[in-house]
Amino acid sequence: MKQLHTLIQQLKTDKKRILQDADRQNTCLQEQTAKFERTKKQYEKGFRESERAQEAYKKAYDDINLSRADIEKAKNLRILRERQCEECKTEYASELQKTNKARYDHYHILMPQIFQQLQDMEEKRIHHIQNSLIQGAEIERNVMPIVNACLDGIVKAANSIQSTHDIKLVVDKYKSGFEPPPDIPFEELTSSTVSENHNHSNSAKTTLKNIEKMTMSGGKGKKRGGLFGIFGGSKLDDSKDDYSHLPPNQQKKKLNQKIEALRATMAKETAERDGLQKMREVYENNPAMGDPASTSKQLEENAQKLDHLQQEMQKYERYLAEADSRNQTSREDLSTHATTFSNMAISGSQQTASSNPGTPSSARHEEHSQSDDAPMADNDSFEDLEDDFPIIGTCTALYSFDAMTEREEFSIVEQDQGDGWTRVRRTTGDEGFVPTSYIDCHFYDH
Repeated sequence: MKQLHTLIQQLKTDKKRILQDADRQNTCLQEQTAKFERTKKQYEKGFRESERAQEAYKKAYDDINLSRADIEKAKNLRILRERQCEECKTEYASELQKTNKARYDHYHILMPQIFQQLQDMEEKRIHHIQNSLIQGAEIERNVMPIVNACLDGIVKAANSIQSTHDIKLVVDKYKSGFEPPPDIPFEELTSSTVSENHNHSNSAKTTLKNIEKMTMSGGKGKKRGGLFGIFGGSKLDDSKDDYSHLPPNQQKKKLNQKIEALRATMAKETAERDGLQKMREVYENNPAMGDPASTSKQLEENAQKLDHLQQEMQKYERYLAEADSRNQTSREDLSTHATTFSNMAISGSQQTASSNPGTPSSARHEEHSQSDDAPMADNDSFEDLEDDFPIIGTCTALYSFDAMTEREEFSIVEQDQGDGWTRVRRTTGDEGFVPTSYIDCHFYDH
């Protein structure tokens, strides 16, 4: 490329110089032709004046009324005009000769030389283009095996892709381990169970609130990072020793990985300790090979490392046991609350059957209590969020879900990032996440 660039610059310079020479030759020829035209006009003018002077002298000579002095004056004027005409004629002949020579040189010598220079320059350019094409083809021919090898590598890598394995990696990384919420039981309301049901309802709402946070109440004003973190370690993974900031399944996964790493390190240190002990035995049996005391410091350091690793192992095993216990307790609590609601519904229906029918005041009090509780649950699910996300579309709920009802309409403020959740906004300004598979989305064209 450098040679081509240099050649192009040289060709531009040569072409400019040759064209300038051609312009200069044309200018010289035009100047000589213009000078010749001027001398020709002067010669024509002198010739006409000489003829007029000759006629005037002849007329004066034939006129008998003129004096000899007038005739002599006409004669002298004729002689002067004839001499001037001869001078113009001589100059005209000289310029004519110069002009003819200039024209001959211009059309037979100078311009052919310029055209030859242009031709040589074009031949040189074409020759270099020919060589460049040949060299380019040779380079492509030499590079083609490398390109084919790269393409073969791409095909091989593409054939090695396993969609099932990749999906499993994503599932293992983002599997939360949260238990699905239980079914909402039917509650038969009576005047005697209003207060008790209200207390149990508040307890159940507190238990289910953590699960609902994964839907419409999840996160305030924070933009999700999507699934792109799978290609790089998250900075939050090691923020706590027990990984309690992670979902249950991810916490257990991290703890198991930590325990396995500690076991591998302990196995390595144990093998090193066994090697040092054997070395010390050899030194003790054969002092000529080395001093047994030289291994004491290394064994002491190794023992300290093993003690520290053992303590770390016990700590993370305790974290793992606590995580398993919390998950089991959470599942038992959900089951207990579901059973409690069912028993309350059965008990309420039995009391209703044995009591007098129709207690409007109690029923109204019950409805008032429920209406007071409903906004609290709704406020728990839809908190006031900052309007940081522009509306990019609309969606309609296909099914009922926690904190949303069937056919309810929302505005989409953030698309699904691959985790199955879409951020939406109600007309009231409340924002949250809903399952993507539960809504029908319509995005605006940008």
